[in-house]
Amino acid sequence: MFHDKSFFLHSMISEGVVGKLKKYIANENLIITHCLSYRVNLGAKDLWKNDKTLNGFNSILHLLCRCFNKSSKRTIILEEEELLSCHLKLLTPIDIRWMSIYKVIERIYLLYPALISALKKILVEESCIIAEGLLRGNI
Repeated sequence: MFHDKSFFLHSMISEGVVGKLKKYIANENLIITHCLSYRVNLGAKDLWKNDKTLNGFNSILHLLCRCFNKSSKRTIILEEEELLSCHLKLLTPIDIRWMSIYKVIERIYLLYPALISALKKILVEESCIIAEGLLRGNI
């Protein structure tokens, strides 16, 4: 079996890698399949985009990551809190990477106490409306 990421784009004109291989080998019994993991990821990505609640949740994930990753001062505050808990860094979701969102959610779950504590410190020190919104769940 061969997996061709571009199968759906090229299946009509048979110009994908597997389509070319099928022509070259001249074997009509060659079965063209699409990588199941890739299809599941594409389906999940579409679901995140099309569902209002999941889209909002995805926006919160990105906002939380930007809140810390765009500021070295905030990153240091989080790192100080992390040292007290589990020595992990906050991951940034990357939409095109398989399992990226799952790994980000898992990491946020593990860092949750440190994140809450860091957001409270940021709110007090900077009067940050993003930290306030994330803490109150209003974003």
